Amino acid sequence: AHIELLSHFYGSELKLIVNSGCETLRRTLLTRLMIGGCLVAPVGALLLALGMPALLDGEDASVAPLGSFLLGVTVLVLWFEGVRYLRLGELRSKQESGEIGMPILEGSLAYWSRFTYSPKDGD
Repeated sequence: AHIELLSHFYGSELKLIVNSGCETLRRTLLTRLMIGGCLVAPVGALLLALGMPALLDGEDASVAPLGSFLLGVTVLVLWFEGVRYLRLGELRSKQESGEIGMPILEGSLAYWSRFTYSPKDGD
């Protein structure tokens, strides 16, 4: 059950959790969510709205497809990072309750990055 929860994170992120806890990764994921939700999505919506009349008139040079592409990619990234953010909260609560300890995290880190990770790495 723990391997499923920990499989949502990359090896570098597991290493970050082992070395410095969940807070740094939480801020990184929140930053990605905010950039996607506050910057890229409105630009995509604006391009879609501005280009829709030209697209409906049959013109070839409409920016509506670019806007819809930006919106689609933003929704995908928000979904992906949002699920990871929720799993990080679940991991944090299981760490606080003692259900997932440092040996499980280090074992998972060693498994997911078995060719590049050494437990003696300081960073």
